[in-house]
Amino acid sequence: MASTHIYPSTQTRLGGQLNALVANMQRVRNDATNLKLIADQIASGGDFEALATEFGYATAQEAETAYNLLGSVLNDDINGNFFTQVISRMG
Repeated sequence: MASTHIYPSTQTRLGGQLNALVANMQRVRNDATNLKLIADQIASGGDFEALATEFGYATAQEAETAYNLLGSVLNDDINGNFFTQVISRMG
């Protein structure tokens, strides 16, 4: 079976930018995943007051909204098919 990994044959300025983008995507995925794991522990049992304190938000509602947005972007986008394909095939 042929490899689906895409290897550049020549290093160019634009190719370097693409490589940097893929590396940044991997970093963002790692950072977001780690942040969500920590937020899960802080907000366990629905303690969004504690999460608000740690995130620096004024209210538990703001912290809960941020928590839900982070979870959504991880599930729908960062761990989604196209993001994963870019990292695995070009990383």
